This record gives sequence, C-alpha cells and structure tokens, in this order.
Amino acid sequence: MLILAAALTLALFLAAYDNLTQNSRATTNSAYSASSYGIALPTPVSTMEAVPTFDPFADRFKPKPLTNSSPEEVGQVAINWSSRRWPNFTMQVLLSKSTTLDEVAGFGWGTQHFASIETPPLMVVVLKGTSDLNPRFQSKNNGTLYVGLVFDLWAGVPSMWFTSPNGEGFAKVLNDPTLPSMPSASRPSALPSPVSTAQQPIPAPPTTGPNKVPIAQVTPEGVPNNQVGAGDFGAWQYTAYIVGPGGGGNSNGVDVKPGDVTANVACKANTQTGIDGYITSNKQLLARVVKNGGQAEVLVVFSHYQSVDSFRAWVKAHGLKVTDTHLRGVDGNVYKDMPVHSPDGTTDPLPADRMNTINNYNAQNYPTLINKGVYLVRARADTKELLAIAAEPFVSFIDVIPSVIRMELVNKGVRGATQINVDSTCAGAISYVVETGLYDKSK
Repeated sequence: MLILAAALTLALFLAAYDNLTQNSRATTNSAYSASSYGIALPTPVSTMEAVPTFDPFADRFKPKPLTNSSPEEVGQVAINWSSRRWPNFTMQVLLSKSTTLDEVAGFGWGTQHFASIETPPLMVVVLKGTSDLNPRFQSKNNGTLYVGLVFDLWAGVPSMWFTSPNGEGFAKVLNDPTLPSMPSASRPSALPSPVSTAQQPIPAPPTTGPNKVPIAQVTPEGVPNNQVGAGDFGAWQYTAYIVGPGGGGNSNGVDVKPGDVTANVACKANTQTGIDGYITSNKQLLARVVKNGGQAEVLVVFSHYQSVDSFRAWVKAHGLKVTDTHLRGVDGNVYKDMPVHSPDGTTDPLPADRMNTINNYNAQNYPTLINKGVYLVRARADTKELLAIAAEPFVSFIDVIPSVIRMELVNKGVRGATQINVDSTCAGAISYVVETGLYDKSK
C-alpha cells in the first residue's frame, strides 16, 4: 500500500515553506485522537491522503534553498532528510530530476496547491531503502522501503512525500512495469451542483430517516487491506482500515504502530463543485454532531484574519481545547504558514514563549514579514458550542467530518472508534480557497 504525506502540518495542501515552517509529512497509517489536516496538501488520489506532522521546531533537519542545486545534490539532501525518519534503512537514489505538478499528477500522486502566487520549482526524488535490521526481526516487506519526495526548491524541503514497502505507486515514476500498480478507489459519478461559499445560515437537515441526515453505506468487513469500514456521503468518502505490517509513523508528533486503526477522507478538492459539495455536507451534518453530544473535533476556517488577542478571547469564550493554530505571515508575494502545535490541547492556543520564538525568528530572517493573524484552527469543542461558533460572522467554515466518521464506526462496533486518527486533505484545500480570496482583500 502506498502511503502519502503532504507537508502540517496544516494542513491544503497549500503553504510556501521556509526554515521556520517546513512541515514534514507523516504517513497515513496512524492512530491518534485528532485528525490530520495538511497545509500544503495534494488532491486525493485513490485512498491516499495527506497528513500533518509534528512541530517544525522539533525537526533537526536544517533546510536551505536548493534552486541552484543539481539533481545529484538534491538526491543527497533527500537521503539526509529520509535518514532522520527511517534510521534503520540505508538509502540509495533511484531517480532525481526536475518535475512539474502536472507530471507529479501523472505519477498517480495527486496534485498540490501552493499559497504563494507562483508555484515553486520542483524536483522529484525516488529512494530505495534496505533495512539494517536482522531479518528475523522484520515482518513481511519490512526489509525494503520505497520513498518518493517532491522537493520545493525554494524552501529546500519536501512538499509531498510517499512511502511503500513493495514499490506500489512507483511504477509510473520509475517507468518500471514490474512494480505493483496502485488500485483506484471508487468515486461518485456526480457531485452536487456548486453553491455559494458565502456565510449562510446552517440549513435544516433532511427530515427523512430517523437520523435526519444522509447515512453512509458501510462496506462489509473482510475486504482487502484490512479495511474495517467505509462510507460514501456523495461529496466525500471515507475508508477506515487497520495499519498493516511495516506501516505506522508519526502523526502530529504521535508515534503509531501496526494494528492501529486510521481513516482516510477523500473528496474532489481540486474542483469548485467538489469543494462546495463538501462545505454543504458539513453544514448538514453539523446538526447530527450537535445531537450526538459530548466533545467534537473541529477545524475552523476564518473568513478574515484574526488578531492574536481577539483569537485568544474567542477561544476562551467558547471553551475550546486547541491542538493546532495557524497564523499567516505575508512578505510581498510570499505567504508563510506559522503553525503552533499543542498535541494535548490547550486553552492558551498561542503561548507567549512560542510567539516570541516565532517573532524573533521572523525579525532575524524576514524583517519585512507582516503577521496577518490566525486563519485556521483545529480544536476540540463542546458540541453545545458548535451552532454558536458556526454563526460567528468571521467564521467561514467548520469541518466536522472526523467526528461524523467516528460516530459511524462506533455504530459499526469498531473497537476504539472514538479515538482513531482521521486524515483529510479536503478541509485544508478549502481553507486555501477561502484564504486566496483574503489575499486580494488584505492588500
């Protein structure tokens, strides 16, 4: 199985990277009670999803621009980057060359959006790793690891990366038909017609059926890839599965292992129709999440930037436990993501010491950078607060899909369903659409 990770760490799929905010990617095979939303996420392909990772300050890899570097030099950087994530593998370069977003999409790896005005120059590198561990300690396929990286040469870091224990998903990029082909996931033949993304009252849910909302048809157990559940909500789909041998990784700073359950979300995030359908579905499902009660994980996208002080006050007013806050820095035509990650949730989403670190770094390295404020936040909220949050005039969109999926899997009897990780490329892609409009308004 091919595992994709696009550079979070919120989250999309969409930010220009720099030394401060290089967002490494974790594998989709992860288990964590918070969802993963990429900030520079690719369009979903098959069942692959992009996810965020740990705090960039914790990553010891020191990036630098690679614009004038040769393919051989970028290949060596890829080895250095990968050796920190897979220290038990000896890596060799199979391919290193310049590429484009269209070519990357042709590999079957999806597309990607960048929040900068221009798309940075890209280079694709494919590595093959051989495990240094004694074979008797390796499970099936654990002796080999294929790694594909798409480097943003401006930032000097991978903006997307992929892994596979058997080369699945690498046949096209390596032009090697002997490698396993990547299975395609089913997609609806049509999506809802486009609707306005402007702030609207939350529509009343459908009145048909006891749950008053569309209920996904779950795939029976026993399907390939250890799948334990799946559903199609029209505008988006999910697949839940058990992490297999050789899977696992790091999601939001949490190490995961084979045997954990994770769910992937896919939508048509590269089309306006798909985005509008996803937003509409969330508005309809919000009432279901409120009715379920308890705590819910939400991703809130603001319609305009929030100042640090007003954001803190808003978090306190709604009693949110924030896990990820994303501020936007603007320097000319370059837009930099400045994430603040709190894996255990906090009522102080922007601690003074962290803000001082960010501000001091920017002052030294980007003296003309302007901190525009917060544009996206992921948090746990009391469901009693959700309708009030959605009604705020500065809230553009609330993503409740992770909570809906957990509710579905609880009903299906999946063990530990309330705590599983949910990886989604969709919400981040939508935040990009919203914020792209903000750029013009803020000039």
